[in-house]
Amino acid sequence: EGCFTCHGAATAYEVRVIPRTPNLFFSCSDDCTVRLYDLRTKSNCLKAHCNDDVIIRSKWGITSIDINPMNPNEIVCACSDS
Repeated sequence: EGCFTCHGAATAYEVRVIPRTPNLFFSCSDDCTVRLYDLRTKSNCLKAHCNDDVIIRSKWGITSIDINPMNPNEIVCACSDS
């Protein structure tokens, strides 16, 4: 339980818990995705390259993510472009 391998072999750079909502968290990775997980609906995912929780797909690896503390519906991402 508590293991998510959805990013496959790609590096997962950051995990951010949504403020005041400890069951929800984002991850960003070199697989060019941002994912949103909800621990109330599943506690693990052992599939490599799973697309179930992808909310953003980029052309480049996503190396950083942050959540607006005043409005957790707003996130900002940084990507590598080379």
